[in-house]
This record gives sequence, C-alpha cells and structure tokens, in this order.
Amino acid sequence: MWLEILLAAVLGFVIYWFISRDKEETLPLESGWWGPGTRPTAREDESIRLTPEDR
Repeated sequence: MWLEILLAAVLGFVIYWFISRDKEETLPLESGWWGPGTRPTAREDESIRLTPEDR
C-alpha cells in the first residue's frame, strides 16, 4: 500500500514537472520589475513602505 502511494506521488510530480516546465516565464534582457525597456529615472514612491514606527 505504501509503495503504491509513493509511486503515485512520484508519478504525479513527474507529470506536473513535465507539464509546467514549458510555462516558465523569463524577463527579456534589459527588463526588470519595472517592465520591458529601460529602468525609469523617476524616484520610486517609498511612502507605501513606511510603517508608523518608521515615520
């Protein structure tokens, strides 16, 4: 019984890995968290990161 559970889990993982490996997204060169293209020169809005203790 434990062998069947282990084999089913391994088979499920292999099927999941095989299906999901092609869907991995990568950012093109010169792109980052800001999206495609060059990084914006404007200063990032840091007000959303401040907690009351930081002020």
